[in-house]
Amino acid sequence: MNDVPCRTFVSVDEAIAILLKRIDGPVEYRVSPDEYLSSEDQEQLDSIEYSLHEDFEEEHDELLEALGNAKKSQVPEKIEHAREALRQYKESKRLAYTYRCHLEDELSKGDKSALRVTGSGSSYGKPWITLISLYEWAVKKHIPTDYMLSLNASNKTQESTQADDKPWSVAQEGDPPERYSWFRAARYFARQHIRKSPTLSTKKEILAKKVYDSLKSVGVYKRGGKEPPCPGTILKAFTKITF
Repeated sequence: MNDVPCRTFVSVDEAIAILLKRIDGPVEYRVSPDEYLSSEDQEQLDSIEYSLHEDFEEEHDELLEALGNAKKSQVPEKIEHAREALRQYKESKRLAYTYRCHLEDELSKGDKSALRVTGSGSSYGKPWITLISLYEWAVKKHIPTDYMLSLNASNKTQESTQADDKPWSVAQEGDPPERYSWFRAARYFARQHIRKSPTLSTKKEILAKKVYDSLKSVGVYKRGGKEPPCPGTILKAFTKITF
């Protein structure tokens, strides 16, 4: 598999996420090279754009669920840890707004802007910023860049490879493209649980909790690599699929 990004430019949302160290480079949604996609599915995959708002919303749902579980445990350390995570989340959103203001202001300078815009990635009228100019601009703005962009940075790709010892990595024919890397595994385990207990097909919340445990058992995690997505977020993987 190729870990080098194909794109050399990013959207404003991607630029902000890079500055926040949420991603390492362009977000590219892919499937394995040997997997066939219909023209309709390929068009749908190509139309997906990274959304910082959706990224924050997903994280917020997970943090609220974590806080609720911590309160149920009545363990002070867990509650404080969950509250601190929420405080950091709010600070990250505040910083994202600050970065957006700076980026939009710089882009508004047109030809005098230090951010170079390319037309090769333009869609829906949105500007696409070259990665090198983003890096140079961030350095001048004294934005910490130790985890940001480098020419050898790996991109945050949404791809899976087929492996005999990992059946959850094999896509189910007819499923819509995965928005997040863990979608494929979540759908696989959901089908496995429904085969064992068919009534789970109508009990999605319970199913999502079982899928959470399955994901954790095989080491399929969300961004950060510590825990699977919360059951509430896992429900998103079940949209528009047939069990």
